[in-house]
Amino acid sequence: MIQLSSQLSVRNLAERVFRRGDLYPVRNGASPGQQIDAQDGIVLQQKVQQKRMAADADYRCEVPLRLAIPQMHPGISADWQLDEVVLRGRVDGYSPTGKTVLIEEFKACSALPDEADPVDWGQILIYGGMLGWGGLDMEGQQQEGEPARHIQLNLVYVQVDDLKERCFSRELSLSAAAWLLAVTLLCYRTRLDRHVQRCEDRAAWRKGLAFPFARYRTSQQAVARRVYQALTSRESLLLEAPTGSGKTMAILYPAIISQGLHDQLLFLTSRHIGAQAAMAAVKQLDPEANHIAVVELTAKEKICPVEGMPCSAELCPNAKGYFDRRNEAVDQLLKERYASAARIAEVAVEYQLCPFELSLDTAEWADLIVGDYNYAFDPMVRLQRFAGHKNLHLLIDEAHQLSPRAREMLQVTFARSSLKLSPEEGPPFFLKRVKSIDRALRKIRKEYDDGEHSVAPDVLQGFERAVQRLLDSVKDEQMDLTPWPGAQQIFFACVRWRRSDSWYSSEHFHHLVEVLPDEFVVRRVCLDPADQIATVMAEHGARDRHR
Repeated sequence: MIQLSSQLSVRNLAERVFRRGDLYPVRNGASPGQQIDAQDGIVLQQKVQQKRMAADADYRCEVPLRLAIPQMHPGISADWQLDEVVLRGRVDGYSPTGKTVLIEEFKACSALPDEADPVDWGQILIYGGMLGWGGLDMEGQQQEGEPARHIQLNLVYVQVDDLKERCFSRELSLSAAAWLLAVTLLCYRTRLDRHVQRCEDRAAWRKGLAFPFARYRTSQQAVARRVYQALTSRESLLLEAPTGSGKTMAILYPAIISQGLHDQLLFLTSRHIGAQAAMAAVKQLDPEANHIAVVELTAKEKICPVEGMPCSAELCPNAKGYFDRRNEAVDQLLKERYASAARIAEVAVEYQLCPFELSLDTAEWADLIVGDYNYAFDPMVRLQRFAGHKNLHLLIDEAHQLSPRAREMLQVTFARSSLKLSPEEGPPFFLKRVKSIDRALRKIRKEYDDGEHSVAPDVLQGFERAVQRLLDSVKDEQMDLTPWPGAQQIFFACVRWRRSDSWYSSEHFHHLVEVLPDEFVVRRVCLDPADQIATVMAEHGARDRHR
C-alpha cells in the first residue's frame, strides 16, 4: 500500500528498502510462513527486557524514537508536497554506556536463525541512524554534554520455548549510522518520487479525459454522474442496471476522473468475464497505456507455472531469490502501465519470479486493481497489504452476487476422507495427530444417522481439541511439511478451521454434520455475512451512507 503521508514507520521503511532473498524461506527446518503468536512474542520480549534491566540499571525498554525529515520532491507541484515526514519507531532496548550507546531489537522465533533477516537488520540500522542524525537523543532532543561517538547495534533472536538467544551485532560511529540512514531514505524517496510523478501526470491527464464513446447509452450518463458524486463525497452507493447498459464504463470512467493522488481503485468481480470487461474498459479510456497503471490479479493456482504449486524456495526457482529480482520486474510492469494476467506471466518468466506475488507487489503501486471478491472479503486470502487503506475505493461488480459468495468464503468444511494418509505421506508425529482427529470424528459420527444434522457447538469440542493439538505439534517440531503434500493440505485445513474462530459468531453461524455411507463431514456454515461485509467496507474510504 503506497500512500503519501506525514508519518513513516521504521518497519515500513525497512520493508521497502532492505527486503531481499527468498519467498517462503526455510530456516532451521521451520515451515514456510510459520508465525509466532503475537501475544507469545510480547510475553517473551518482556521476559528478556526484565533480564536486561536487572543486569543494567541504565537499561530502558520500549523507548519511542522520532525524527522529522524535511521533504522536497523536485519536479513535483506544491499541491503534493509534504513539509516534512516524521519517521517513528520504538526501540526494544536502549542503554548509554560511556561513549557507546547500545540499541537492541528483539525478535521472537520458534528456531534460532543461522543469519539475520535483512528487514530485521535494516530496522535496527535505521534506529541507529535516527540516533546519529544530528546528535539526537532518544526523545529527539539535543544531547547535553559530550555526545556518544559510537553505537552498538544488537539484533537478538530469542527462541520461544527456552529463551535461548542468538545475537547479531555491529558497532558504528554515529556519523556512519546517520549516513546509512540518509542513503536508505534516498532509496525510498527515489522510488516514491517516481510514483508521485506518475500519479501527478495521471491527475493532469484525467482533467481532460472525455467519455470514450460518441454518446452515452440510456441512463449511462446519469449512472456515471451519480458514481462521481458518491466517490467524491465518499459515500457507499448501490446501483442496479440491466445487462448491456454499459455499467462497467459508467463506473470506471467517473472513478478515474475523480481519483486523487492518494486514491487506489479495487474493481471486484465474481466472474472472469467481469474482469475482462474492466480491463477492456481501461484500454478504451487509455488506448496507448500511457496514464492508468492497472493490474489484473489471478488466483495463484491458475497462474502458477510450477507443477504442484510448491510454495517453497527450496522447490520453486521462482521463489528462490525472488526479492533480489522483484523491483526491476515491478518497474517494468508499471512503466508499461497495462499489467494484464497474461503480461504479468510473461514478465514473471523473463525475471524468473512467482507471477502471483509479482502481481501483488505491482498492485501496491497501481491506480486500478482488478480481481475477484475474495481479495477483499475472504478472511483467509484477502490482501493484508491493503487492509485499513482508507483511500482504497471498492468498486463491486454484480453486487447481488456478493452475499452468497461471502457465505461461501466464511464457510469452513472438514471431511474425514481428507485424513487418509499412508505411513510414507507424513512424519510420524503428524500421522499420530491425524489419527487423533479421525478418532474424534468417528466418535461424533456414531451419534447420528445418515443425512445432514444441525448440532450444537459443544458437540465438536473433541474434534477442535484434536485440531489444535495437531497445530501445536507442527509448531513444536518445527517441521517443514512441503515434502508431504497430503499432510500439508491437512495442516492448512486445520489452520482454516482454527482461524474461523476469529470470524465465527453464534448469531450468524451454524454447525452441521453430514453422514454419508463412505464419508463424514463437519461444517461451520455462515447464515448471514452482513457483519463481515460491513467490516470490510468500513476499513476503506466510504462513509456509512447508503443509497
